[in-house]
Amino acid sequence: MRFFLLALAVTTAGCSIDKMAANNMVPVLKRTDDSFERSRSPKAARQAGPGLLFTLDGLIATSPENPELLELGAQMNATFAFAFVEDEDEEWAKELYDRARGYAFRALKERDEDLANKVEAKLDQVQKLEDVSEKDIPALFWLAFAWGSRINLDRSDEKLIGQIGMVDRAMQAVLEKDEGFFNGGPHLYFAIRYAALGASMGGDPKKALDHFQAVDRLTNNKHLMAKVLKAKFWSCSMMAKNQKGAWIDFLNTLEGVLNAPPDLWPEQRLANEVAKVKAKKLLAHPSDAQIDPPDGESNPYAPDK
Repeated sequence: MRFFLLALAVTTAGCSIDKMAANNMVPVLKRTDDSFERSRSPKAARQAGPGLLFTLDGLIATSPENPELLELGAQMNATFAFAFVEDEDEEWAKELYDRARGYAFRALKERDEDLANKVEAKLDQVQKLEDVSEKDIPALFWLAFAWGSRINLDRSDEKLIGQIGMVDRAMQAVLEKDEGFFNGGPHLYFAIRYAALGASMGGDPKKALDHFQAVDRLTNNKHLMAKVLKAKFWSCSMMAKNQKGAWIDFLNTLEGVLNAPPDLWPEQRLANEVAKVKAKKLLAHPSDAQIDPPDGESNPYAPDK
């Protein structure tokens, strides 16, 4: 019996030490994330990302109730999917977004269980999220970001599209509490949401443009990824009414991204470098954004030029 109790004590202590070590990794991971964002090489970040995500998964498994670890897991899975995976492997991107949403929901539940339950309640049960505190913002934002991004990859799925109102409600709460969170992230969500969806699903190009302009205001016009997304979604929304104007806006916006100085935003160097990569791809293949040159004009960035 004494041996059993001693073995149990050693095992329990080992688990506690592992958990403590995982918790102590949070400051290191935050500094790693800062360094990652300052990176100059999208290729290096793409290659390093999976290893970092697996490490995070292991740390979360070791300390599954640490909201800071869960929030980091949500952020890194979602941003890696958005920056590097969506264009090359949709199924993997969906998996990463689902994992990010799960981590964010668990973090929110640790922060405020009542709020977490309200987030996923039907709209007729909870019309607006109230009493959201500052500590809830990271988990709430990444939950909505991952959820909305996942829906965007399956816009033909009626069940998923039917959840967009719940995502809007969550992101609206973040917008009202902290519009500048993650470099104007709540505004960028609504900009894409209103530009990408048709009028029957609440799309509104005017509202989209207002939100894109808000991101420019909050980031001093340094957010190149926001400009790429504006070209991809908002320029496309003008095609039916003014194809030439849509094409000119598309070209001018993406050329502005390519011509931006590399030190425009040192703290977000990686995101801006990724934006330039995406801008080049869109310019070479504008049909990916459902946009084409008007009659009589050619695309100067076409691969055969």
